[in-house]
Amino acid sequence: MQDRDVAAQFAATLREARERAGMSQEALAAAAGLNRTAVGKVERGEAQPKLATVLRLAGGLGCDPCDLLPEMRWKRASEAGRWE
Repeated sequence: MQDRDVAAQFAATLREARERAGMSQEALAAAAGLNRTAVGKVERGEAQPKLATVLRLAGGLGCDPCDLLPEMRWKRASEAGRWE
């Protein structure tokens, strides 16, 4: 799985969690102490958030950070690893 696929999966998971919480991007940004533009970029998969941002987003949503991470497994392919 490519980095952009990981970003797209995180984006979809974040959007679904935000919508389930009944929050706008603006409300989530305010609750998480982030800029709405940054939240929008993450939700569109245009930006990959740092761990600190994932924690802030989870806090803003009132959920466990693990709830925002797509279910994937790390598999070793010889010397190079990849997400699948």
